[in-house]
Formats: sequence, C-alpha cells, structure tokens
Amino acid sequence: MVRKTRKIKDKWKEKRWVTVLAPDSFNNIPVAYVPITSDKTAVGRVVEVTLFDILKGDPSQHQYKLFFQ
Repeated sequence: MVRKTRKIKDKWKEKRWVTVLAPDSFNNIPVAYVPITSDKTAVGRVVEVTLFDILKGDPSQHQYKLFFQ
C-alpha cells in the first residue's frame, strides 16, 4: 500500500519582513530588517547593532555595540 505524500509547508513564505528603526536620539534611521510571523513575536525582540552601523562612516565607533528592544 502506498502512503499518501503530504505537502511540506514552507515557513519562510509565511514570514514578512519588518524594518526596525532606531530611537529619536539616532534620528529614526533603519537599523535592521527582521522576519516575523506575527506582530506578537516582534514585540520584545532584541536587535544588536554597532555604533558604526548607525553613524555610517566613523570607523572609531566599530567596537561599541548597541542593543535595541
């Protein structure tokens, strides 16, 4: 007897990408793009970036890490 094959559900097709913005003190620039499945999973997520990524070109700031929630 042949088993019925099931369709595999691709979890990446369900996800949508959300832009994470820095706070007002950093002029609300985009910090990261995060895949989420629902809005509840996005709240409370921590994004790690360096100060070099935010200031765009000051190489002396590459060792400082910032965590945004």
